[in-house]
Amino acid sequence: MFNDCGKMGEGVSRFPDIIVCSQDVHELYEGECLEISRILIGDRKMADLGFGDIAYKGRPITWSPSCPTGYMYFLNTSVMEWVADPIENFTLGDWLPIINQPRDVVAHTMTVGNLVTGNCSRLGVIHSIKEG
Repeated sequence: MFNDCGKMGEGVSRFPDIIVCSQDVHELYEGECLEISRILIGDRKMADLGFGDIAYKGRPITWSPSCPTGYMYFLNTSVMEWVADPIENFTLGDWLPIINQPRDVVAHTMTVGNLVTGNCSRLGVIHSIKEG
């Protein structure tokens, strides 16, 4: 998938720059990395020198609790953009009293926007990943 996202592009930014997956996929990949490091390095202390971070081809792999089980997303942030609605971009709501705190007030802010891309071929997803 990493190479599929970088097909027919130019420069380093053609490839995904971050990989987001579910916790189960992250732990599965991390377990495989530890097995490989035991074979290559032979010492867990040496394998832990990466500050706990894992990567694929230099791109960080992180997990999100919002990611569906068994999924891995390959994201290229150079083709992604946050587009905010100019009317509802961090607008401040009314000041409201806080329950059981008579002298304190709170105001909510609201923003409306979309995360968009102009090049879907630079983004990818692998699903149904499971051990075994």
